[in-house]
Amino acid sequence: MNPNTLPAGAPSGQVPNPYDVAYWKSRPTAANQTGLWFKYCPNPNAYLCPVDIMSKTFTTATASGRRQNKLSTYVMDGAVVGYPSSGYGTPCKTTAAGSQLCYLVWEPDENRLGPGNPGAFDYNDASSYPNDREGIGLLHSKKGGNALALDGHVDFVQTLRFNQYATVGSGPGPGGKTYLWWNPLTAQGN
Repeated sequence: MNPNTLPAGAPSGQVPNPYDVAYWKSRPTAANQTGLWFKYCPNPNAYLCPVDIMSKTFTTATASGRRQNKLSTYVMDGAVVGYPSSGYGTPCKTTAAGSQLCYLVWEPDENRLGPGNPGAFDYNDASSYPNDREGIGLLHSKKGGNALALDGHVDFVQTLRFNQYATVGSGPGPGGKTYLWWNPLTAQGN
């Protein structure tokens, strides 16, 4: 969701949360409808993993130190828009990535280092910077999580491997591109 397109009267400066915040509870679809994928998938429940919505980090109120992002279980790789520091960046065709094995979406762990640490970077299909602080979520295994590749298949990615992919210039691709840092518009994918 672009914070500049929040509906009139929406609380600003916080992640839209239809589970803990009264304004969004009465407007659950409004929290998702400005997302880039909403026109293709208008069911807010499709953005949530059934295992995730039963997890303690999801069911405990955000005010009690649990996670902020309750709009989506997943984040999208910022490679699609060139990892912009603000705005929407420069979009690219995923077919230009160099490998259809590169990752488009994964389950993050916004509380990996403790409640609120590192916190919610992105929500509602916002693009994420791959990093080892947030890492890959551990919803399905203590050893790693799921990532959706550009060709549509899902991989189980071990935490150690994800952290290796999250290091710019450490991959086997041209310029050290990895499955996470794959933007075709730059030499190292970042």
